[in-house]
Amino acid sequence: MDPGAGQAELVEAALDPCCILRGVRVLVVEDVPALALRLALVLRQAGCIVRTAPDGQAALEMCNDGWFFDILVSDVDMPRMSGLALLMVLRRERPWLPVVLVTSEPDRIDVQSALLAEGPSFVLPKAVPARQLLALLVGLMCRRFRSLNNPLLRLERPIR
Repeated sequence: MDPGAGQAELVEAALDPCCILRGVRVLVVEDVPALALRLALVLRQAGCIVRTAPDGQAALEMCNDGWFFDILVSDVDMPRMSGLALLMVLRRERPWLPVVLVTSEPDRIDVQSALLAEGPSFVLPKAVPARQLLALLVGLMCRRFRSLNNPLLRLERPIR
């Protein structure tokens, strides 16, 4: 028996989105109920804890009510508060927060400009395949926990 054979299976299991994304809290902000449901279903099947909001204002209210999340997945064009406005507000409080903007117009100048703001931001087309979305989220979570700028890894006081 090849001793390396088991290692390949372990690596494949470790890269399974359900293994990496289990328990990750995702806030999905989408004003089209069918799309919000689709995104939430895909993420829940991958093990994420998902909450949805119909627009940026409702999402901000969730944040102000104390709901903490690990990743934001947001539409761009919505009533009351757009995804771009939400991104700008959240960046002031959580510059490290991974944000995925989902839009039917990923090449818009304002969307591309938002990606240049501090913090990890990505844009995907609305018709993104589930596998591509999950791969991006896995990459974001792996990068986040390796980052020295991760607030979860910062010490409140130096060790003496």
